[in-house]
Amino acid sequence: DLRDRLAAQGALFDSDWNLPEKIRLQHLLENRERNATGRLQLPQSIVLLETGALTREELDLHLIAFRTEQAQYKVDVEIADELDPTGLAAPAIDLTLKLLFRLGAVQAKLEECTKGMPPPGSGPTFWVRIRFRGDAQGEIALMASASVAAVLTTAILERPEDDAVAILDTMKEFLNVVAGNLATIAAKKGGRSLEIQAPEDGRPVPGADDHAITARLSSPGGALAMSLILR
Repeated sequence: DLRDRLAAQGALFDSDWNLPEKIRLQHLLENRERNATGRLQLPQSIVLLETGALTREELDLHLIAFRTEQAQYKVDVEIADELDPTGLAAPAIDLTLKLLFRLGAVQAKLEECTKGMPPPGSGPTFWVRIRFRGDAQGEIALMASASVAAVLTTAILERPEDDAVAILDTMKEFLNVVAGNLATIAAKKGGRSLEIQAPEDGRPVPGADDHAITARLSSPGGALAMSLILR
C-alpha cells in the first residue's frame, strides 16, 4: 500500500537500483574518493572486477551515475541558532526539499526562514502535521497550495487525483516519511530520541510559550511551507 511503498524509500530515497546495490555503490564511491586523496593508491574494487560482477567501465559508469543522482539531492540549509535552537529545523527542511523532488516531482527551493507560523494564504491550501515527543517535543507541519498538493499526490499515487481526502492522506504519508527520517538523523547525529506520532490534518496552533519556525518554500506550482513547533 501507500504507507509501505513510501516507507521503503527511507533515508536513501527511491532509486532505479535495488537497496543492496545502492549501498554497495555508496561504499565504492566513498572508498574510491578516500583512495584518491592518500599517498597509497589502492586498486579499485578488486573483488567486483575479478569476479566479473562489474567491468571497470561499468563500475565507472555506475559511480558517475550514482554521484550525479546524489548531487541533485544535496541541499545546504543553514539556519541561525536563535531560529533553530534544537538543530532540528535545518534537517527537517533539507529532508522536505529532497523528498518533494524525489517522491513528488516538486521542485522547490528555500526562500526564507522566519519565526512563527505562515500567514493565511489567499487560496485553498492543505495542512498536515505530525506530533513528536521524546528528547524534543513538538510538531512538524507541511502546508501546500491545492495545485502543489495535487502534483505531489499524482506523482506519489501515479495517477491523477482530485479528491480532497485522498490528497490529505497522501500528504500525511509523505510527511510521515519526512518525520521518520528526521528521527533517524536526530538519533544518529545528536543521540536524541524522537517518538513520531500518527499524522493528522489541520493547521497547528502554537501555544504562547512554543517556539515556531517556518520555512517558506517556492515552487513553480504554488505556495509551500514547512513549520516546526517546539514545546
